[in-house]
Amino acid sequence: MLTLGAITFQTAAALWALLLLPLIWWLLKITPPRPERVSFPPIRFLLGLIAREETPHKTPWWLTLIRMALALCLILAIARPVINEDSTAAQGGNDPLLLVIDDSWAAADNWTVRLRLATEVVDRARSEDRPVVLVTTTPKSTPPTLEPRAAAEVADRIAALTPQALPTDRMRVAEALREAFGATTKFAITWLSDGLDSGDVDGFATALTGLGGGSTLQVVLPAADQTGIALSKPALAGDGLEVTATRANPQGTQTVRVRALAHNGRSLAEQAVTFQPGETQARAVIQLPLQLRNDIGRLDVDGRRSAGSVYLLDDRWSRKSVGLEAAGSLEANQPLLAPLYYVTRALEPYAELVPLSQEAKPGESGLQNALAAGLSMLILADIGQMSPADRDSVRAWVDRGGMLVRFAGPRFAASHDDLVPVQLREGDRALGGALSWEEPQPIPPSTRARHSPAFRCRRKSPSPSRCWRNPPPTLPPRYGQGLPMARRWSPPSSTARA
Repeated sequence: MLTLGAITFQTAAALWALLLLPLIWWLLKITPPRPERVSFPPIRFLLGLIAREETPHKTPWWLTLIRMALALCLILAIARPVINEDSTAAQGGNDPLLLVIDDSWAAADNWTVRLRLATEVVDRARSEDRPVVLVTTTPKSTPPTLEPRAAAEVADRIAALTPQALPTDRMRVAEALREAFGATTKFAITWLSDGLDSGDVDGFATALTGLGGGSTLQVVLPAADQTGIALSKPALAGDGLEVTATRANPQGTQTVRVRALAHNGRSLAEQAVTFQPGETQARAVIQLPLQLRNDIGRLDVDGRRSAGSVYLLDDRWSRKSVGLEAAGSLEANQPLLAPLYYVTRALEPYAELVPLSQEAKPGESGLQNALAAGLSMLILADIGQMSPADRDSVRAWVDRGGMLVRFAGPRFAASHDDLVPVQLREGDRALGGALSWEEPQPIPPSTRARHSPAFRCRRKSPSPSRCWRNPPPTLPPRYGQGLPMARRWSPPSSTARA
């Protein structure tokens, strides 16, 4: 390393090539020997021709000068000249350099730029023959040794640094520096921040400037549009997937694109998310059909490399398609009495409900169309007999692994097909005995307090009729006795009767 005034040559050994400039000049001035003259009579016919191009017998002086200037520039470029900045006081004079680098997830987006800045800072310290202490702010399983090292050794360590998928722990670093150096060593500190404030920025800056009784601090922040962007937990929103993005700097308008990728990396959709001035959060909904939405395995921000801008999805965000069909009834006009009311309320938050009546087309069966489109579960409420074509389609679908759930009712009890897991007994079964009630009994007043579910209820209902399983003759007599397959309820009256 050689310093000449305001210019420092980092590879000073390359300047020895300047001694070769006279040799290069001599080589450029060498001209080939004069051609030998041989008498050849027919050559006289060529004397009258006019030469279109003429070649000088020696190199022009201006061309030689340009070539020499090019050789000089090449040698100086190999020597790596650097112009010294007049900021010695701002950098702490001849104090050791303390280089603090935030290597958190938010620093991954512009990591190459940060490494280049860190290398320039260390090269400047090497030109000034100052030792360097390098420290990163993410938690480490084994804390590094904090001691001044040669700038060349620190440069090699900087080249090996990589961002971590972790947040910073700056106060832990401040405590380690205080224990290692205390008030005995004064530093010129350069802090390459990731732009995120976790509530410890002011305390960390105060701790750094307090080292050695008053160290100088220079903070390098990323540009406003280069700060980290994080994706929060997505949410199912109707027919789409709602994504929430968070940024650190609320200044200005910023638009990013969120991509939805399949498990094999195939791009399924992109959605723009726009931050308004003063906002740190923005939301958008990715609209996709159910089959494609269930294939999403990854959400990320296009053009960002940090772990915070990626969110991985599993089966929790996959909505299963459930087909629903119920027999027509006058009770459908009363929501609480509709056969599928409680089933729908229970499945809506977790599944995509497909009413089979909506899948029907003129001349076609809605059940067959839904099965062809793909269902995870089929629920039939009080469906007795199905058409032969529908029954064959359901049987084939169940044989391929489909799940069929059936709820009993008056129609199912009166007439049912063979799409049931067991054989059912025909007719109702009378439940009577010495302990059965002839008349509905009133509910005791002690259970009809205002906070009780039985408030306003005056009577209990008799036992409902049921659909019973018919045990096969090869099983023990008690097998299947008294185990109801499903319940068939009578409509309640205005006073809580069943």
